[in-house]
Amino acid sequence: MPVIGIPIAPTELPTSLYNKSVTSPTLYGEEVLERRPGVRTFAGASNSFSTVLLNDDGDTIVADETFTFKCRFAEGVKHTVLIEEVTGTIVDVDYSIVKFDIPSSVSDYAGVYVASIGIFVSDVLCHNYNVWIYNEPSVWASTTTGAALPPIDEVRTLIRDSSPVENEILGARQFGIEEYAQAAVATVRLWNDTPPFIGDLTTKNFPSHNIYLHGMCYFLYDMLVEWYRKNRLPYSAGGVNIDDMNKLQEYMVEVQRRGQELRLLIQRSKSSINLVGGFGKLG
Repeated sequence: MPVIGIPIAPTELPTSLYNKSVTSPTLYGEEVLERRPGVRTFAGASNSFSTVLLNDDGDTIVADETFTFKCRFAEGVKHTVLIEEVTGTIVDVDYSIVKFDIPSSVSDYAGVYVASIGIFVSDVLCHNYNVWIYNEPSVWASTTTGAALPPIDEVRTLIRDSSPVENEILGARQFGIEEYAQAAVATVRLWNDTPPFIGDLTTKNFPSHNIYLHGMCYFLYDMLVEWYRKNRLPYSAGGVNIDDMNKLQEYMVEVQRRGQELRLLIQRSKSSINLVGGFGKLG
């Protein structure tokens, strides 16, 4: 079985314009090694990504000559439907850094994808490690498929998370690439699961930029509420009261408002589609 080594700092990953380094999500300067990481790419660009292979506990899997690596790509909503498989190359034996080329079947089409890395020992699959790929729409893409997917910097501007400067207490961005990817996928799934059941959409063909923005903001705020709920601990000592996470109620109200608006927007959009379809049949 794989040998467990020492976790690696994200700064040790190789970086270049062509190769995207998958780094572990962070919170208050600490790595969240157990969370699925993500990488941001742009439709139309040729990219690869490199990543340190970690087990479920966030420890590095140290490879030897008996290891081989493959990566299967799938769309984020239909995450069990294979798009393409590639073979990886190890670029740093000491730290088990492996690089995979992103195939054109993924890089040419804007959308959110799952890169599922299979770690084989003596040709036996022993571990599976997943990475989000947020492939933004781009004017450089050869197709407009997936163009409704919001660029991450647009969502960051709406929720005032463009820079650590906007988060004075946290001192860092509130949300990572992996959270934007999860929010985009959750938005499409909410559409698919909301009656009336029209189509079976993915992040590649979801048509509404507006609903995408509303949905992603809603799910990001929902994540934030859960974080506040779990970590808020008011403290009082010596006449000094400390409660730096006292915004739970404010965020809960905002999440409820955004959730109601999102579901109403989806229902109205689906009703409009039904009406257009009905008149089309009458004609």
